[in-house]
Amino acid sequence: MGFLASCQSAHQKAMPELPTQNQASEIGRTTMQSIPSYKLSNGLEIFFIEKKAIPMATVLIAVKNGSFAEDESNNGLAHLYEHMFFKANEKIPAQSEFLRTLDEMGIELGPNMNAYTSTESVRYFFTLQSEYLDRGLQFMADALITPKFLQEELEKERKVVIGEFDRYEASPSDVFFQRGLFSRLFKEHYIRKNVIGSRPVILSASQDQMHDIQHRYYVPNNTALFIVGDFSEPETKASIQKYFGNWKASDNPFEKYPIPEQTPVEKTLSFIEHGPVQTVNMVLAYQGPSLTKQDQDTIAFDLISMMTSLESSPIQKELVHSGIASHASFFSWSQRYTSPLIFNLETSPEKAQKSYEVLMSLKDRMLKGGFFSEADLNTAKTSIEVSSAFDRENGQKFALSLANVWTSTGSLDYYLTYIPAMKKITMADIDRSIATYLSKNYIIGALVPAGTNSLKFNEPAAPVAAPIKEEKAAGKK
Repeated sequence: MGFLASCQSAHQKAMPELPTQNQASEIGRTTMQSIPSYKLSNGLEIFFIEKKAIPMATVLIAVKNGSFAEDESNNGLAHLYEHMFFKANEKIPAQSEFLRTLDEMGIELGPNMNAYTSTESVRYFFTLQSEYLDRGLQFMADALITPKFLQEELEKERKVVIGEFDRYEASPSDVFFQRGLFSRLFKEHYIRKNVIGSRPVILSASQDQMHDIQHRYYVPNNTALFIVGDFSEPETKASIQKYFGNWKASDNPFEKYPIPEQTPVEKTLSFIEHGPVQTVNMVLAYQGPSLTKQDQDTIAFDLISMMTSLESSPIQKELVHSGIASHASFFSWSQRYTSPLIFNLETSPEKAQKSYEVLMSLKDRMLKGGFFSEADLNTAKTSIEVSSAFDRENGQKFALSLANVWTSTGSLDYYLTYIPAMKKITMADIDRSIATYLSKNYIIGALVPAGTNSLKFNEPAAPVAAPIKEEKAAGKK
């Protein structure tokens, strides 16, 4: 089990092989239009996705929790709680019995069972043979509803989490991204983007704090259950009612403990950090759009990320193909509480200054509009559509993607309408999103080898964005 720290989002997925026209049409026909769902009287939402090809089923629990719900007193406890989830509970009081139960259900830790904590989501899942689904639902319910948080298990998992913390702090690039960049990009509420948390908080975490998280966030009206695979819906509904139906609802945690919005970057800042590294890692970061508020912009930046990765992109041609950088990318991590938008490049100390100058020039050209072509946009749309279709073929990936959207937005509407909305994005929309967000104050930083002083950031000039064209209303001149 582990956490999804912000810096890990920097890794780009390999672009899938492009489909033929017939394949693309078939993908369009199979895009999800709706997902069967219902809600128990206690508020627990259940989503069913039937995939009958293989007699297997994935069971996933999603909870609206994560670092976005933390402050200085409990930063990192959402992640520690995740480590305590599949431990002793009222029905399975010992670790030996827990492991025996997994063996009996044919669940293997790692490939078929895992958990993830992110900024706005905690997800637990396992995949098992369909014939054991009823027992699997009982197993998940027991872990969710009746945890014991035994002190000896807390001490053990505390050491595991501190071990992860040690590995994180031993990675200069991870610390550079998380503390160096994100603490400046999200200055006032940085804690709410810091999944790994605070070492003192983890070291002093108590059983009472675990129960506080349980009673505040691990309640049915703040949780969703996803079933993906081969199952009988009537039988599964009966099992869900049996094991989850008596779980008591509680107050909406976000009414009593509201989440503050991230504050804008007050002024453009630059920073340079030295560390035990061989190459220069450079980032240029902006605060981007927010899910549920600027959904079109989050989709536009997904497309921009894909277009900048194309071999034909000026980002690749002028930074990587020219030989001044070994890697260059742009990525957007869609979030309810402000998405980060980050240019990232890796280069040598000797070429760092030139890489910086070219990167800033490319950014300025993007702001002027017309940076990408219509062909780039169409290729990016096809690539994302194909990738989405591939992910739906894997029950675990499908469930994880759905759960991630649900925890950040409160529904699956964004997922279900994503492909149709993406297809409507125009070049004017791309330029408008760039002009809206990449003309704001930004953070630029670099992690350079110790003893290197060859890089200097210039005083930033006011960015000049292309004027946003007014859309004419239908029938008006």
